[in-house]
Amino acid sequence: WQNITPHELPEWAYIYCIEISAHNPETLYLSATRYKLNDYRPYLYKSTNGGQNWKCINGDYPENEISRVIREDPATPGILFVGSETGIFISTNDGKNWQKLQGNFPVVPVYDMKIKQDDLVVGTHGRSFWILDDITPLRQFSSISSKKGKDKVGAVKLFPPKDTYRYTLNWSVNFFLGEGKNYSTAFGLPGTFYEGKTTEGEKYSRNLDIGENPPQGVIVNYYLESEKQNPFELLILDEAGNEIERFESKNSDKKQTVKSLDETDDIDDEQKKANLPNKPGFNRFVWNIHYPGPEIKIDKSLERKGYKPLGRGEGGPGGGPVAPPGNYQVCLKLDGKEYKHSFKILKDPRLETTSEDFAAQFELWNKITRRVSEINGAINSIRRIMYQIEELLSRDTLANSSSQKSVKEVRKNAETLLGKLKILENELTQTKNETPSDRLRHPAMLKERMEALVSNVSVADSVPPQQAYDVFEHLSKQIDQKLKQMNLVCEKDLSSLNQLIENNGIPKLHG
Repeated sequence: WQNITPHELPEWAYIYCIEISAHNPETLYLSATRYKLNDYRPYLYKSTNGGQNWKCINGDYPENEISRVIREDPATPGILFVGSETGIFISTNDGKNWQKLQGNFPVVPVYDMKIKQDDLVVGTHGRSFWILDDITPLRQFSSISSKKGKDKVGAVKLFPPKDTYRYTLNWSVNFFLGEGKNYSTAFGLPGTFYEGKTTEGEKYSRNLDIGENPPQGVIVNYYLESEKQNPFELLILDEAGNEIERFESKNSDKKQTVKSLDETDDIDDEQKKANLPNKPGFNRFVWNIHYPGPEIKIDKSLERKGYKPLGRGEGGPGGGPVAPPGNYQVCLKLDGKEYKHSFKILKDPRLETTSEDFAAQFELWNKITRRVSEINGAINSIRRIMYQIEELLSRDTLANSSSQKSVKEVRKNAETLLGKLKILENELTQTKNETPSDRLRHPAMLKERMEALVSNVSVADSVPPQQAYDVFEHLSKQIDQKLKQMNLVCEKDLSSLNQLIENNGIPKLHG
């Protein structure tokens, strides 16, 4: 045995970790601590000759942070991670400079770390295991920041997204989603979680007694030297450059707070779209690999407030079809410049599904989305007319007409039209549901049935069964029939009523 202890290391120091570099077996990293002797200074060293000589790599590491474990990135030389008593520190230049790697990581002692492929796995004292998904941007940033001149990292940097596997998670059942604790059952495995929204408007679940899966989607990372005052955009494009969806940042002058789901219950779906983070340093955004949902959405201002004592979460699917495996692009538009990268969505390697199968699933799912959009548009039109009729019948406008006979005729026609519209509305969507359990008492109508068909089409990454096509055609014929009825009502009954009220000096109704 040979004593290779660093000469500068004080007596009675506890050598917690020695890391052998994956890039050069002669390169060693050492982390030690003397906190049991009331010495909370870090002790970090590096040797390039197998421990014969050591140099201190404390750099600007905080003087009051003990150093427990040190690990080197096996993919990129010079990237170091140190676990301390309060969290994780990272250096991208071999220990010259250090900074806290915080995010949503708690203040907790870190006892060990391991880099598994592109993920950083952390073992803590008393706060379980944590995983930082995809440290590729840190590697790319380290490579760029070490360069000089025009290749050096600038004020804005969009990092190439990793190729992402498309996969389907196991089913689960969520009961009464809303403020406070929620409960989920997935094949007999119960889970308790809180659900809310981030400052960027994205839904999140904070699990209390089960682990958390990696983000299900494409992780997009970008670097901002400073917070941007002007809004910027992130576009998701297909291989040909056609826009799939775009996301925007929030204006920096708007106060951003975490909102509960109940606080955002009355906000339109378009307003609920996740916003891009706008913070100095690294920012991360996850695209859920879904195309947008129905183009026309239900107008929340026209909905009648239902009684919901048991919570939320009973609506139909809000998103569109899942993007098929293939080539895609991401484009960051900021300050008049564009930053673009390509990425791939890969199919689950365990599946035998062909590209034709994925295309068939996407096509049917897209047709369902368009039909739901048509229904939403019809429901919005019906409700606008109904509100105008109800307002007309409730005010004194009819009393100012030229004769009592015309007043009765206008009222009769208005009430007849209102009755027809209510029947049409309830045939398109179930209007009697006021509580989550009401869907067990009242039948699903065309909108709910068409939305439910998505569950059958999307349940697996495979070509939809023939029954799904048959049900779609069956429902589509009924939808066409109801839309035709609505158009006839508007052409005849609404036109007739408008003529009557115009003759009496009353403003027309509009759909």
